[in-house]
Amino acid sequence: MRLSFPKLLLNLSLGLISCLLVTVIVPALAADRPIALPQEQSIEIPQEQSINRGLTLYRQGFIAEAATVWQQVADSSQDPLQKALSLSYLSLAQQELGLWQEAETSIAASLKSLQDLPQLEGEALAISAKALNQQGNLRFALGQTEAALTSWQDAANQYAALNDRLGSIGAKLNQAQALQSLGLYRRAQKLLNTITGEITNEPDSSIKVKTLQSLGIAFELSGDPIEAETILQKALQLAQKLNEPNDTAAIYLNLGNIFRTSDNRKTALEYYQKAANIADNSLIKVRAQLNRARLLIDAKQWEASANLFPEIQSNLLQLQEGGREAIYAGINYSDLLMRYETGQNPAPKWQNSQLMTSSSRSLAGFVQQAKKLGDRRAQSYALGELGKVYELNQQWEEADRLTQEALQLAQNINAPDILYQWQWQMGRLACRDRPNCQSESPATLDKRQEAIEYYSGAVKSLKSLRSDLVATKLEVQFSFKESVEPIYRQLVGILLQNNGKEEIPQTNLRQARQVIEDLQLAELDNFFRQACTKAKPEQIDKVDPNAAVIYPIVLDDRLAVIASFPDRPLTYYETKVDRGQIENTVDVLLQSLHPTASNKKRLRLSQQIYDWLIRPAETALGESKVKTLVFVLDGILQNLPMAALHDGKRYLVEKYSLGIAPGLQLVEPQTLNAERLEILAAGVSAAQLGFSSLPGVEREIEQIASQIDTQIVLNQDFTNENFQAKIKTIPFPIVHLATHGRFSSKREDTFILSWENRLAVEDLDRILRSRDPQDLNPIQLFVLSACQTATGDRRAALGLAGVAVQSGARSTLATLWSVNDRSTADLMTEFYRQLKGTRFNKAESIRQAQLSLLHQSRYEHPYYWAPFVLVGNWL
Repeated sequence: MRLSFPKLLLNLSLGLISCLLVTVIVPALAADRPIALPQEQSIEIPQEQSINRGLTLYRQGFIAEAATVWQQVADSSQDPLQKALSLSYLSLAQQELGLWQEAETSIAASLKSLQDLPQLEGEALAISAKALNQQGNLRFALGQTEAALTSWQDAANQYAALNDRLGSIGAKLNQAQALQSLGLYRRAQKLLNTITGEITNEPDSSIKVKTLQSLGIAFELSGDPIEAETILQKALQLAQKLNEPNDTAAIYLNLGNIFRTSDNRKTALEYYQKAANIADNSLIKVRAQLNRARLLIDAKQWEASANLFPEIQSNLLQLQEGGREAIYAGINYSDLLMRYETGQNPAPKWQNSQLMTSSSRSLAGFVQQAKKLGDRRAQSYALGELGKVYELNQQWEEADRLTQEALQLAQNINAPDILYQWQWQMGRLACRDRPNCQSESPATLDKRQEAIEYYSGAVKSLKSLRSDLVATKLEVQFSFKESVEPIYRQLVGILLQNNGKEEIPQTNLRQARQVIEDLQLAELDNFFRQACTKAKPEQIDKVDPNAAVIYPIVLDDRLAVIASFPDRPLTYYETKVDRGQIENTVDVLLQSLHPTASNKKRLRLSQQIYDWLIRPAETALGESKVKTLVFVLDGILQNLPMAALHDGKRYLVEKYSLGIAPGLQLVEPQTLNAERLEILAAGVSAAQLGFSSLPGVEREIEQIASQIDTQIVLNQDFTNENFQAKIKTIPFPIVHLATHGRFSSKREDTFILSWENRLAVEDLDRILRSRDPQDLNPIQLFVLSACQTATGDRRAALGLAGVAVQSGARSTLATLWSVNDRSTADLMTEFYRQLKGTRFNKAESIRQAQLSLLHQSRYEHPYYWAPFVLVGNWL
């Protein structure tokens, strides 16, 4: 089951333009009385008018009512065109209602009605194009992505035959989403660029505004916020020129979303305010106000957010006669109030509170409204959020009942994008007020197993959404840290709960290890805003019988470690230290790794972390005769150079070869052929684009070339075009870049400097993968010798992992901070000498190079040798 692409891309002729509400569905304080549904009109109305009436109901959010009208037309009409059109619209409504089998039947009947005609032309061809578009939407929602792509291609061809250029563009936008979901990102980007050229020449019109808006959002979802903003600004200018206030407001809302993604809170708030100020449409106004209030709450600006509540409530009252979107807005508001209350007081007394009473009354009203609309999706949301209110109030039985009902509805309509939320909620409820289900009583042990089952179900639902959850749900990107990541961590916390007495079962350890690897993949997907990683399970003894894998897991109340040794059961140990202390210790140690800092403090802190991560495993490491330690690092630990850890006598690098893996399942167990080494070395030594000169780069590259056959691209020659041409011409096993670069937890702030511009992650991906896809010689090693993690960013190394994965190279050697030019040149020269001459693997070669600096008095400080980390395959 897949999430459908935003409705604005499904059928532009229907005007289904959505503003992409930038919050997870968050509840609301609206009118308590049910929405009054419009009266059924006489069946004697001409069929065309009935079809249009269905469209009106659909746009107002009365999906079930619209479906009833279209079903009546399909049942009574003798005209094959009217029947086909009504069935096509009926399928759309059934999809919205989660009636997937019925939707398949309706769209098949629609196309069959058209196939019975002698030929397709004129109105019949237009209806066929619409039906194919709907068929593509349905197939995509059901996970039949290749089939969806075919339907949308056929629709685009039929629109083109009609000379309906905007219809064709709409179908192509859907194709781009299918291509992204299939992992064909370059094809998707190329298609979006083609659409950009096509829409430019269209005459000014309201539908052009909407198409530009759709295109802008498509670029945002594909991970190109700069192009998205450019196109949305064009749409904004045109909407203002045509005096379309609601289109203008909707685009302001989209622009606010983009700047929120980039953590530019001030600009996002300004755009949301503009959207609220000019919108005639109450729904757009409420969405903008909700987004603005949520952003203020996230920033802990309590007074400013509270000042918005009366206006939001007033505007919600104007939507009380609305349909699904009005219900969603109301649910959002209720959840926003809960966030406001719990944000100021993490453990509020909800019992008999005014907020509890008003929220529960409102949400109960939304449940009834959704039932009257026949909208099971909205009903599930309202029930689940009402269950959350009772959870906060510790009214467990009612919270259980409501959440279970919401979960059942989500299962019935096959909607994993909301199902995981209620599975998570049921997992929390199973543990009640006992964090990680801590207790020794048999009853609690049963509850712990129940919680594990619900949490595991939530993770499974998230994994089923992996190919499009992050790419199509902006709200998930915004709230990953609060609505996705905690599910994984809380499940691990429960799996690793042993009360300090019994051993944790191996099944729990294996599952916890898999969950933390899944979290690593989810984080990378969220970083790229697309499911970019292709994982396959690997066992450590199959990859390297001389290696051990260490999984440190940062939980709220402890640092948990799972160690995987060849031919041994998994080992578990933990330290009772809270997240804040872990993060503070790592922060201070990173600061002390500068040569001017206190050696005494540095050694004390590095020993402290060694005691947490390595000391408990020393015996097993010795018995297993381990030579290489591979770390799958979690959270802030990703920024820490493991080589600098100290046992009181020696650094860790003096004892073991070291490697970093985003996850063992991302490692391809193949060794480097030392007899066929050839390097493409590119660099920028001169000051360029506001960055300082790197005078040691030329010496570094010259010394590398003296060791191994090397082609050099330096300074003015290091252009994107020239670099790509070299990559395509010769299948270099090693690509070495000596230039400025930065790793950040934000994809848009992660880049490598060429002579002419900053190469973003997707640019590197395009260039490094530009060689013939049939070439069986991928890049074995990608070296970045002068990059650094962004200062003050606790998750900056996520950008390093992202570059390592996106480059397509089996291994990436990079630096966590920019170091001395001369020492870097010496280390790199020694690394390549070891790699070629001694037949060491990559991990041991970089270890020997680091030791060569460590044993020189001028470079013995970890500052010079510790930041070099090998990510990916260490063989």
